[in-house]
Amino acid sequence: MPKGARRCTFRLSTITVPAEGHLVEESALLGLFTCPGCRRFVTREPIICCSKGHVVCPVCAVDYRGSCPNCRQRIVLERNHQLEKVAQCINFPTEGGSNNCLSL
Repeated sequence: MPKGARRCTFRLSTITVPAEGHLVEESALLGLFTCPGCRRFVTREPIICCSKGHVVCPVCAVDYRGSCPNCRQRIVLERNHQLEKVAQCINFPTEGGSNNCLSL
């Protein structure tokens, strides 16, 4: 970890936050919103997580029968309102016009 950096724990995962005066690395932030099943960004509401905090898109939640594609833990069907607010502030990159998982 770089000198002066500090570790912050989101419910989702741990990212390294650079020393004061620096921005969080974009790839680390985008990684928090990546579904482990389809590898697409989860940017639309509802944003749901498994019991260990991995973000899972609604399509993969159904396809994987309620189990997290990453750790096989149960998917909690409660919205993560904090992540939804953060997602509204991020300009997600697009791939071929649309890379968001669709809501069911």
